Amino acid sequence: MMGICSFISIDTYGTPEPAPQPKDKKLFSKVIKTESKLYYLDVKENSRGVFLLMSEVFPDGRRAQVHLTLDSVEKFRQHLADFVEYLLQNPGTARDGRNRNEAGANTNAATTSSAGKLKSALIVEPNRRCFLDLSVS
Repeated sequence: MMGICSFISIDTYGTPEPAPQPKDKKLFSKVIKTESKLYYLDVKENSRGVFLLMSEVFPDGRRAQVHLTLDSVEKFRQHLADFVEYLLQNPGTARDGRNRNEAGANTNAATTSSAGKLKSALIVEPNRRCFLDLSVS
């Protein structure tokens, strides 16, 4: 009886290497620490252009990130300024999301949803939408 023996030759020289990912060059970086969270703001540049990478790092190590083009950064800055203006105009906003006057009575200045949302905004980019909510936790 004759045995069958086969050899498998793997030619690694003929396989194309994966295209290299564009390297992000860091132009500016800022770390913000509040309570138990860390926020990283990084302005980076790669072959596609300059962008802002915002990262929120949770205490358990999870990370949430948002990439914004420079055009969207200006829109984000304006919405953030609007949110700050809202908070300055409504200094008595309580943790339950309702405005209170000095006597502690509710006012009608801020009507909120059951989730405590005070104000919302939307940034639309060609391939994505960024929702911004000012809410009470």
